[in-house]
Amino acid sequence: MPTEIVHLKRGYIAHASIAKLDDEKLIYSGKDPYDERTNHTRFSIFNFLSDSVYCFGEYPSEDKEIDKIPSTGYNRLTAYQGNITVKPDKRKAVMIYYYAVGFDIIDITTQTIAISKMYQYPMVDLLTIPNTNIQGIKNNSESYRGFIDLFCNDYFIYVLYSDKTFEENYREGRHILKYDWDGNPVCRYILSEEISSFTIDKYEKNLYATRNDEEFGYIIRYQMN
Repeated sequence: MPTEIVHLKRGYIAHASIAKLDDEKLIYSGKDPYDERTNHTRFSIFNFLSDSVYCFGEYPSEDKEIDKIPSTGYNRLTAYQGNITVKPDKRKAVMIYYYAVGFDIIDITTQTIAISKMYQYPMVDLLTIPNTNIQGIKNNSESYRGFIDLFCNDYFIYVLYSDKTFEENYREGRHILKYDWDGNPVCRYILSEEISSFTIDKYEKNLYATRNDEEFGYIIRYQMN
């Protein structure tokens, strides 16, 4: 256990995921606290040397539910939870989603959402926890779980898709979907067993995955070519 305790002050509004861009900047999913428009500023780049933040991006116009949310609400931000990962060359980042089936590719140089691939928008029920003002998310049993895990290199994006509804065991899957950085699908790997997380070696010859059964967890190696 660390012996020193450091208390950090609260700062900007961030949700679900954060990643380091370089020695000066972080990128995260979060809203500009001074922008009252609910459907704006999905992502933020924070410069921790200058203590400044640049916010950008809008929710997909096809997601009509965004228009029904009050300007002071953060429910849509909560629904669009996911995992953000930076491309090794630092020029782009990709955000995969838990409650939506899809991903966004962010152009770091222009600070814009370059590609948005959504196959299903977040189908969630929002609920208020009794005796509090806290709102949470209830899984819509009929909607499909989004992407479970992600790996990327300078050439391709790989995502683990469960292909199951929230009513089923959605925390594992056997489908690895491969995309290029323009968002184009390349191929699909169908694994012999369901896995919960994975990584790929730099030569893209081996895929290493974790799987849990009733007794213990273990690592599986798949040869990709």
